[in-house]
Amino acid sequence: MTHFLRLYVAVVCSLRSEQPNGLDTGGVRLELSKALDLWARNSKLTFREINSDHADILVYFHRGYHGDGYPFDGRGQILAHAFFPGKDRGGDAHFDEEEIWLLEDDSNEEGEWIRNFPIPVEE
Repeated sequence: MTHFLRLYVAVVCSLRSEQPNGLDTGGVRLELSKALDLWARNSKLTFREINSDHADILVYFHRGYHGDGYPFDGRGQILAHAFFPGKDRGGDAHFDEEEIWLLEDDSNEEGEWIRNFPIPVEE
């Protein structure tokens, strides 16, 4: 019988935006946790949240041009982007603060649907 050793890589993340677009910070943290748990279940990664600018993954909500060369377009097409792991912005995820982000399955007054959960899983 062959036994395989499965090595895990620990990754730390940190939500750096306070009350993005008026959302409850705890709710945003919960949704990010769900997304990272899905990644952990399907990879050799484990995730832990810390409150630090030195985490492996820094999560921000920004508007328009925000200094990384990839400006957001306001409501519409570009919802988020992330950077390949590495130095400086490596691993970071940025979300367009002007989008309609909901913490539950719900539609806004205009009937548009945007959920917070699937986007962090993709990024």
